[in-house]
Parts: sequence; C-alpha cells; structure tokens
Amino acid sequence: MSVKPVDFQVMIPRTIDAAKMRSDELQKNLALQQQQASAMKDKAEDTLKQVYSKSQTHEARINEKQREESRQQSEKRKKDGRKGKASDGTDGRKRSSTIKTSTIDIKI
Repeated sequence: MSVKPVDFQVMIPRTIDAAKMRSDELQKNLALQQQQASAMKDKAEDTLKQVYSKSQTHEARINEKQREESRQQSEKRKKDGRKGKASDGTDGRKRSSTIKTSTIDIKI
C-alpha cells in the first residue's frame, strides 16, 4: 500500500493531535493518581488526629471530674477535721490516710 503526498498532508496533523491526546491522557491519569494518594494520606492523618483528639477529650473529662471530686473530698475532710478535733484527733488522721486518689487510663 503506497502513501501519496496528498495523504501525508492529512496524516501529519492527525498524528500530532493523536500524540497530544495521548500525552494529555497520561498526564490526567498521573494527576489523578497523585490526587488520590494525597487524599488517602490526608484521610489517614485525619483519622490519627481524630483518635488522638478523642482520647484527649476523655482525659480532660476524667481529669475535670477527678479535680471536682478531690475538691469535694478536701472540703469534706476540712469539715470532718474540724468536727474530729473537737471530739477525737485520731479519727481524723485515720480517714485522711485511707483516702487515696488514682488516675484512670482509658484506651479505645
């Protein structure tokens, strides 16, 4: 099959267009892959931060509750201490030595 010069005039612009379309398609696929990889990375980071932030919230609630309870206990001890000094001094010391606070660790 022979190609005539007239056919070359039609084929060359089409070849350039086909090459450009192929190049655009490859670049589009590459850009899409990079975008998906970036989105997955961001999603993984957000997931890690979400879990970390959630545990901080629980710790804050627990710490706040413990502070409130310890404040109430100290007020109660002060009241009991005043009453205990009037009646018996050893009773107040026993109570203060038996009251202990602890920290609760919660893992999710």
